[in-house]
Amino acid sequence: MPVTDPFDTFSGLYDMWFETHAGLYENELAAVRRLMPEPGSRTIEIGAGTGRFALPLGIGLGVEPSAPMAGRALYEQGRTCCVRLVPDPGARKTSVLYP
Repeated sequence: MPVTDPFDTFSGLYDMWFETHAGLYENELAAVRRLMPEPGSRTIEIGAGTGRFALPLGIGLGVEPSAPMAGRALYEQGRTCCVRLVPDPGARKTSVLYP
């Protein structure tokens, strides 16, 4: 079973959790913001999911092995999306998305 299976299956619920728990999401953003390098630094997020953290934190590039999660990032974030799909080598099929 590819490690992305849970994220492939439940990609639609991922963002819903953050919307339902907006206060916790804001707390997580604030905590990560304190650890971020200087503004304008080149950064990458590994396991960027739907881009929910990358965009508000100003992360320039995110990589995501789950095609549904990366696809949601493209759909939700549109042209501002910074998430790229990096295929899981154990996946049954491979597709690559470029925003």
